[in-house]
Amino acid sequence: MANNCYNWVSFTGEKKTLDILEKKFSKYDKTKYFTEFGDVVLNKKPRQYENQHFDFYYEYGTKWWDLDIDRDSDTSLFISGDTAWSPPLELTKRISGRYKLEVQHEFEEGGCDFAGIHIYKDGRVVDQKDMTYQMFRYMENPEGFWDDLNMHIECTDSWAEFIQYIDKEILKIMSVKDLKQLKYEYKQATGKPVPQD
Repeated sequence: MANNCYNWVSFTGEKKTLDILEKKFSKYDKTKYFTEFGDVVLNKKPRQYENQHFDFYYEYGTKWWDLDIDRDSDTSLFISGDTAWSPPLELTKRISGRYKLEVQHEFEEGGCDFAGIHIYKDGRVVDQKDMTYQMFRYMENPEGFWDDLNMHIECTDSWAEFIQYIDKEILKIMSVKDLKQLKYEYKQATGKPVPQD
């Protein structure tokens, strides 16, 4: 079973262009391979999709995308959903260039511990932040970060073991208040002692 990578992608541009892109995305179920889907979206000529080498099927960054389409305004299109193992960054970057759009692509994959935020404009990288899954949760979804930690508390035998689970970079930037909260949560859940400040 694949490690699922969750993606949130926002496309921003002119209504007419986004209408075209939305129609292309709605054809996903009519394609058999993700590479074929990428070619359809990018208006590339069809190729031989059967019996190709492994890298061919990951040309656009992943092998499949269980996507949801949401159109909340005339100037933005939102696509989200799980992909296999890795995000379709190559596809969203090429879409940005092909359709002259601004794209913000956020992704997280807890099993392999990576996440990021990539922003493209007209096919160029404007900003790129790659980080651990925990760091992404801490910065972008604090509630989810604390939920994850609280679930993990019960899986550890000691404070030392628990603290090893947390990304060292997060510990460096955590506020004093957050560190106190961390110790409090641990003590409440386990009844075990924690180091004094």
